[in-house]
Amino acid sequence: MRYFKNAQIAKTYNVSNTSVFRWVEAALENKNNLQLIKVGNKYYIDNNEANLKELQRLKEQGSKYRTQSTYEVVRPEDSFYEVFTESETIEIINSIKSKREIPVKYIFTKTGGESWNAFVNEKPKSLKEKKNKTLEKLMVSVVDYITYFISSYEEINIVNIGQGNILNLESTFEGIQSDCQISSFTAIDISKELLDISSGEIKDIFPNSKINLTQIDIENHNIEPILFQNKKNDSSINIIFFLGSVYGSVSNKRKVLENIRSSMDEKDLLIISNLAYNKDSQIGYEHLLNNTEFIKSATWIPKLLNLDISESNIGGTYDPLTLKREIVYIAEKDQSMVFEYAGVERNVEILKGEQISLWQHTLSKSAEFTQELYDARLESIAHFSDSQITYNIHICKMV
Repeated sequence: MRYFKNAQIAKTYNVSNTSVFRWVEAALENKNNLQLIKVGNKYYIDNNEANLKELQRLKEQGSKYRTQSTYEVVRPEDSFYEVFTESETIEIINSIKSKREIPVKYIFTKTGGESWNAFVNEKPKSLKEKKNKTLEKLMVSVVDYITYFISSYEEINIVNIGQGNILNLESTFEGIQSDCQISSFTAIDISKELLDISSGEIKDIFPNSKINLTQIDIENHNIEPILFQNKKNDSSINIIFFLGSVYGSVSNKRKVLENIRSSMDEKDLLIISNLAYNKDSQIGYEHLLNNTEFIKSATWIPKLLNLDISESNIGGTYDPLTLKREIVYIAEKDQSMVFEYAGVERNVEILKGEQISLWQHTLSKSAEFTQELYDARLESIAHFSDSQITYNIHICKMV
């Protein structure tokens, strides 16, 4: 390759992407000796011997002249390593280093789950009622379709992924229960706390069904054992729900869809939804910044990491190109986050002004959402959306 990619340099020299970007900017202003190549509208560092020496010099210079007044060493609380498993710790470290984000799924665990539940129940009344009515109205049509489709099956099993506190879905499950006898209901969530919160409601809706509460990270595990055990005979079917806006917050959508698809058989149904892109949904993080319970949920992990959290360094962003909304931590000084794992220290550098995403949600355009399902070999056999296109709901089978 004639030139280096910024991410490649960042990894090789153990610096941040922002540092590499600043080196390129400085080269354009003749403030260092890097030789650049223009590709399209972007500049890259040429792959040659002189640049290798200059990159090493720039790295050493940055380390030499970084002063204590602007460089802060941050070490996580000991409890961080007690709360998260080894694999979770590695995932968080790598995610902060390479993606500048804390995986959203973890904010719903431990005390974050309790705060999230309180936040959902405290949402502004007008916003909550509008979304609830839209989703409930759509789900009436979805339930009618499902109950007709499964009427010939003797044993019906519901699997709900991203259980949360089951808010907005009570009427949906009650509608299915009134028309069909549900053999089992399996609630799946990464958060034990949210599973516990919703357990009472589930038992009230399905008093005669077998209830399973299963703590699983759907990004890293498939659910094949669960679906397989549900099937007692050829007259059994699994209905898998993945509703609300959970899909828009997962880090690796393709992997999640493939994990679900690989667990299904030809009879199973997947009902999946996401908030759609429209003029009303593209804004919508302001109320999050003003909600105490949401902020508790989003910042409990950064506080374990010993980041200095205050109103001045928590902000919100919306990218009209990616349709991603984020709540972010903004570093107010250069920081080195020092993690200890397996007896080895791992450093993650965060420069002043850099952002770490604490919560994110990506809206879906209808055509792109359908394409994502198709790419994961999931066939949409029915599609539902409201007149304002607030939600897109697909009923899918495996291909």
